[in-house]
Amino acid sequence: MNHRNEPDELVFIRIDPNQKKNIRNFGRRVTFTYPKQPSIGEMRKDFAPYL
Repeated sequence: MNHRNEPDELVFIRIDPNQKKNIRNFGRRVTFTYPKQPSIGEMRKDFAPYL
């Protein structure tokens, strides 16, 4: 929650077939780029250090 009592968006998921799997940090936000639809297990494993 931020200072306005709103939930913060900490993780963005992008699906771009032209890119390989990529993780980028932008301050408190993390952007995950996948080349195809990721599985639930893959997302849990990737997001664990950030959530």
